[in-house]
Amino acid sequence: MLDFTQVVKELDKTIFENKKLYSVMKDRFKIALENFSELDSNWEEFQRRLKEDLNERNSFWHIPISKLKISEKFPLPNSIENYTVVAVDGSQIYPDSHEVTPCYLINLGIICLTYGENSNAEMNSEALLFAKEDEIFPRINGRKVQVNSALVDFNRDILEREKLSEICLSKLENTNLFGLIDGTLIPWVLGTEIPGRFTPDDLKEDNLKRDILERYSKVYAELYEAKIPFASYISSSRSNEVTNFLRLNLCDQNQIDCKNCKPRLEKKEITCEKINGISDSELLGEILEEGERTQVFLSTSEALNAKIEGEELFPFHLKIGFFYLKVQNEVARIEIPIWLTDFPEKLDFIHSQIYLQSQKGLGFPISIAEAHNFAVVSNRERETFYRLFENSFTKEKFSVKLSNKQLNKRIKVT
Repeated sequence: MLDFTQVVKELDKTIFENKKLYSVMKDRFKIALENFSELDSNWEEFQRRLKEDLNERNSFWHIPISKLKISEKFPLPNSIENYTVVAVDGSQIYPDSHEVTPCYLINLGIICLTYGENSNAEMNSEALLFAKEDEIFPRINGRKVQVNSALVDFNRDILEREKLSEICLSKLENTNLFGLIDGTLIPWVLGTEIPGRFTPDDLKEDNLKRDILERYSKVYAELYEAKIPFASYISSSRSNEVTNFLRLNLCDQNQIDCKNCKPRLEKKEITCEKINGISDSELLGEILEEGERTQVFLSTSEALNAKIEGEELFPFHLKIGFFYLKVQNEVARIEIPIWLTDFPEKLDFIHSQIYLQSQKGLGFPISIAEAHNFAVVSNRERETFYRLFENSFTKEKFSVKLSNKQLNKRIKVT
């Protein structure tokens, strides 16, 4: 039972702390804007320093690759009225050790919207059940481990992309076709969420990480071969890869070397921390006008540099880039395959149509919003799912055992 009198007391403390933080962040934001202008005017010199850092990997920060000045921005191209967008989103029921079986379920929401001539809407969901032994106990680094929420999330993300590719490839006759998903195209947390150290140059044959990356690569290659543009949309992104340019520019050491940073070791003020907490979206919200986007930055994520027997899983054309797009009251992060930059008309198409989709969805792409609505699994549906299992097991005369904790939740103890 939640005691709201206690919550109100804690809320008062939180508001007080937020007032102090607001003042601090206001000063940091001012420093960030000033540094942005300074960096823009000294961009060539900064690029030399940046190249050294990228070669040596001396900084703690993810630094993207930029071909243009940091301030470069592009106006909204004219939108196309006749087009088709395919969107896929997923939800899940995680394994529950207190229930009758440790299975899990992934539910995909699949949307295909055709606008203009021959307008049409296809909306459905697809439920996928995972209950086999090798699905519940996957092999990682030579040993079997019980599936956890992180592994379920990775499987859901991959299935979303595989379904997106499948539907897009079945709609090739549609003119001006593109795919859209929610979230990132980059498997950022692959090295931390799955047990075992992530070594991009040494992915073992039985390693689940290798399987995951191969599936990512296969999907992106399929869409590339068909030259189908696709993108992901990230609302309220807290990414700070662009602001990391500012961190490096603020560094007052002769050479960038975060590990051996003298002020940090001597516990003195660290200049790059003067903009802590400032996200790319917040910074670029002051730079971009409505409908404008930044240049495309190339991600330097380690996962995208993975190799198997010396061969890159993600050759250059399959690597992931990103740009920021101002849509109403926020700046969204849009991730795309870098090959799109070789086709300016396709890049403009993605820019204009994502903005148009966001306008239709009151600031968020309507196709993704509908896919989410078809994917989401409610608490009541989750309970029904487990009761179906329980009844089926009982009917087949299997032994059904719930944990005492789960029984206690169901039965009111008097």
